[in-house]
Parts: sequence; structure tokens; C-alpha cells
Amino acid sequence: MSARADVSAEPRRGPGLLLRNPVRGGMSIWMKDTSLPLDVVFIGPGWRIITLVEDLLPFSESAHLSNGDAVAAIEFVAGTIRRAGIEVGDAVFKVEVSPPGADATGQPSGAGHSYPCDAAAH
Repeated sequence: MSARADVSAEPRRGPGLLLRNPVRGGMSIWMKDTSLPLDVVFIGPGWRIITLVEDLLPFSESAHLSNGDAVAAIEFVAGTIRRAGIEVGDAVFKVEVSPPGADATGQPSGAGHSYPCDAAAH
């Protein structure tokens, strides 16, 4: 699991872990091997947030599903969604991916991989 830092001072922005959906359709997250509580945003086509899941419990085997087709999800430290004021419908307008994993346009390359990232939404 990647190390996660606290949310930055800039509103509606914070470091996280980007998870690309390798298939077209819904996406799910579980916490089976994760020791930190997390928030997750599921991102739909057009990079708009379609589902928010807050305060996921460590080591839980419960599945948390996107509300519709998801191209990706971003995991954040628990409490980030509330502190940053992230809402369903917000556009993810900037995802800075830590190498490796960025293509020439700065977008994550490949599918089905996870990338440490810094994300911003409005």
C-alpha cells in the first residue's frame, strides 16, 4: 500500500492513490488488506465524481460500489472528502501522477494500475 499524506492547505485538493478501472462498467473497492481508514471518490466518464464513500473501515471485506460506470477511483486519507468539500458532480480537473505511470499528456497510462497522485476538483 502506498504511503498517504494529509490533505494540502489548498481547498478541494489532496494527495491520494489513483486506481484506473481496467474494464468498462462499474467499479468496487474493499479494504481487506488496508490498515488506514480511507475516503474514496469514484470518477465517471468525463472525469466527474459519481460516487463518494467516506470513512471506510480498515480490513473490512465489504464491497463499496460506484453508482454507474467508473473510469477510475481515488483513495484519500479518511476525512478528506468532508474537509475539502468534495461533492458528487465535481469535475476532477487536475491529476498529477507521480512517475512512473504518466504518459506524454500527463494523464495516467495503462489500465488496472494504481498511481500515487495529487488531485484537484471543483
